[in-house]
Amino acid sequence: MLPTSGMSAEMTETEKAIAGAVFSNVADTSRDYWIATINAFGDKERIGIIFGMTDNLAFCDEVTSTYRARYPNNRFFCEPAN
Repeated sequence: MLPTSGMSAEMTETEKAIAGAVFSNVADTSRDYWIATINAFGDKERIGIIFGMTDNLAFCDEVTSTYRARYPNNRFFCEPAN
């Protein structure tokens, strides 16, 4: 994960565990996706990960659409994790 403004370049144990779980895409499986947003400082911030679904991108799009409807002033989007 890339640090956001004002954060240490060191990853937390949680971030290391998540990064370790997101391997290269395995053949015949759906690619994993980060749910990301732009924070108050204008930096991209990853706030969740979608994996293990039949169609991870479709589910990620559904989640980000829900976030956008609830928080219309924020920007949410999906980006590939592997």
